[in-house]
Amino acid sequence: MNLRTNTDESVFPGFDPEDLSVFLRHAWTDTERLENRQQAMHRLEKLVEKSFQSFAKEHPKFCLEVHRGALMPGRENDGRVDAAWFALVRNETHRKAARVETESRRILRNSVGGTEHHRVHPSISARLDAQGLFVGVSLPRAASPDAHLLLERMKSKKSRAEFLEIMGSLPAQTVFGDDQDSRVPVIALSPGILKLTFDAFERGVGWLMVGRQFEPELLLSSPSTVELELSELVPALESVYAFFTFKPNLRPPKGKGRRPKSANRKPKGPKPLSRPPEISDRVRVKSGMFKGKVGTVLEMRDDAVQIKVKLLPIWVAKKDVVVLPPREAN
Repeated sequence: MNLRTNTDESVFPGFDPEDLSVFLRHAWTDTERLENRQQAMHRLEKLVEKSFQSFAKEHPKFCLEVHRGALMPGRENDGRVDAAWFALVRNETHRKAARVETESRRILRNSVGGTEHHRVHPSISARLDAQGLFVGVSLPRAASPDAHLLLERMKSKKSRAEFLEIMGSLPAQTVFGDDQDSRVPVIALSPGILKLTFDAFERGVGWLMVGRQFEPELLLSSPSTVELELSELVPALESVYAFFTFKPNLRPPKGKGRRPKSANRKPKGPKPLSRPPEISDRVRVKSGMFKGKVGTVLEMRDDAVQIKVKLLPIWVAKKDVVVLPPREAN
């Protein structure tokens, strides 16, 4: 039974107990529970999709795209479905830049499991399982070069102070820690706890996580409260994601600050004369397959001229050439 009903499919309907129990250990490998997992994923998307999509649109510099975790046991999830995942991960352009940076720095890849996006890339993710819902920024130890660069940066006292300042600006219910049970409220985070957490992260293969854990009781009894808190939490994660992730130097796409090689580029050489070509004139071809070639007019017709380019005579349309001034004598 739904906790609240609404005919509008775009509205989050709340969670049922089955949406959480389908991710209990005994159901991880059960292929017959696909429909239940799909229902849980559907409701999870209704809850977070709007705020996640808004985040991606408002922060194009992060190059984020949507990723959904697999709902059937398989290679992607090591043969078990212990949670429903809905995440924003970097797109292929950003992933390619990250791979190049990793190779250039000769960083050892600490990849574990398969190549599932949320396992090997930083993300803004929502994870629904039997313990409730976690929404926040997740950085896997396997993320290259992000984890390596972050650990290097956190050796600086200034960077640690900056991170603590970011944590202090987050909503009070936000927690910081790993993917196990070692999480502390950001309001209780101290330099000592921060050091212990990053030391453990450097030695292990887990994740760093900053976000909000919603307990099952709250999910089932007060879905509107969860929606309200997410509207405050997700925008606040921008500074955390920016701090955690590798920032590639991506060239802007064509039409957005990057000029194509041949677009609007003035040809080199003297300024052409404003008259029709004549025999023996030096001309430059301004368009067509011989664009840019310079030669001497050998013959003329009504609508075309023959010009000698080096040793080769070619015919071009008269409208496609401009007359150049004569060369100055030495």
